[in-house]
Amino acid sequence: MKRFYGPLSLVAALFLAVFTLTKSVGIANASPPHVVAPPSVLPPSSFRETSEQFRAVANHVGPAVVSIRAERSSRAPKALSRDERRYRNSPNPSPFGGTDPFSEFFRNFEQREDTPESTQASSGSGIVIDKRGYILTNNHVVEGGTKFTVDLSEDGSLEVPATLVGTDRRTDLAVLKIAERKDLTVAEWGNSDSAQVGDWVVAIGSPFMLDHSVTQGIVSAKRRNSTNLMGPDYSYDIIQTDAAINPGNSGGPLCTLDGKVVGVNTAIFTQSGGGNIGIGFAIPSNLAQETATKLISDGKITRGRLGVYIGNPLAELKTQLGISGGARVLKIEPKSPASGSGIKPGDIILEVDSIPIKDATQLRRTISSASPGQKLAFKVLDDQSKKTRTVKVTLGKLDGDRAVPDGTKSDSSPDTLGLSLQEQEGGKGLVVESVRPGSIAALQGINPGDVILRVDHTPVSTLKGYEDETKSKESLTLLVDRNGEELFFEFSLPEK
Repeated sequence: MKRFYGPLSLVAALFLAVFTLTKSVGIANASPPHVVAPPSVLPPSSFRETSEQFRAVANHVGPAVVSIRAERSSRAPKALSRDERRYRNSPNPSPFGGTDPFSEFFRNFEQREDTPESTQASSGSGIVIDKRGYILTNNHVVEGGTKFTVDLSEDGSLEVPATLVGTDRRTDLAVLKIAERKDLTVAEWGNSDSAQVGDWVVAIGSPFMLDHSVTQGIVSAKRRNSTNLMGPDYSYDIIQTDAAINPGNSGGPLCTLDGKVVGVNTAIFTQSGGGNIGIGFAIPSNLAQETATKLISDGKITRGRLGVYIGNPLAELKTQLGISGGARVLKIEPKSPASGSGIKPGDIILEVDSIPIKDATQLRRTISSASPGQKLAFKVLDDQSKKTRTVKVTLGKLDGDRAVPDGTKSDSSPDTLGLSLQEQEGGKGLVVESVRPGSIAALQGINPGDVILRVDHTPVSTLKGYEDETKSKESLTLLVDRNGEELFFEFSLPEK
């Protein structure tokens, strides 16, 4: 707001100045009044100490944090599915009426249809976890990549090639390896189980390719319902923090004030187009360390399988039964290790090999940490008779990211289109178990649960048959059954 000083204001100002000068001269020889010292420009000592601690964490952990670039070759599909052509040729394709909220996406998609093969890249962060050159990051940072580059500096002056050691989609973790170097700084693991809500934490990474950015916050929550936050593959605990995490932070560390890694930053919740709004998530360090160790030693994760759907018993039921924890069995998968073992729907699993089970998340982790073929003793409570019994079960194998029922085969990794498939009992078609985000199949609209009946003009019912029909082709068509409706999809395949 502009200020205007007229003649009257000027006179008043002069009078005030003369009055002030007169008062000053009149009291010059008088006793000075009590003077209150102005506040110090320096923060209180505790704040200074906290600031120094943040600085110490950045200096201690920062050199162990790297930037990662993953490159992949891709060529956008030339043709669209019949449903997409029908959608776009409709006079009003939006089911809401008016402007189609997805029209901009499809316009961009059209511009890519006939583009030549190009190189796409994703970037993220990583943590040096071993002097031998092993680096931990998120699976979604490197997924689909064919060439990996690690930047060990803050200014891009020290980029080195890396190779992919192994990935695990269920924990969204992956390990890369660079050549051994004497100057590598290795991060120190902390105990994520000891982290408490309210603890200070520091996040380090490369958001928006701004290398070695440091933000701070607190542990906002633990033991979130990770399936809703991270998708159906992830079924473990997750740490919530308000430390600023943005695109590019994925794979970087979440550290305590003593410089130990208690989490691997992996996701944010946002309603602002991808930016941080104070809700970020990190994979607990105990899970990350366990997964990384297995990937380094074996190159993959092999998990045990029980074959049950589980949840947490209601608080009222726990009070009635006089228990404080446990995991309730909701359903038994047919032809699974649990089928016919004596475990029934409604049972509450209290212990596994004498280890108390606090909730469903702990039971999932206990089973997945065990080896296929291992026999475990389950202490089970019958919710009707309120009696406990011990049931021994030999675990099956959870192949890759999915369970493999007896008598069926499963593809353990996405194919060129981005599909993970499983054979059906009865031999009619292949079930789509998952679709890799951002893949050709995802862009075309293939969904988990779809059944692939035919590749071009050839019916398929086995993984080998599908592989034979899709290899060495530049384009193909799929006939898909979706809830009884047959859909037709066309694809242009990237060159290998």
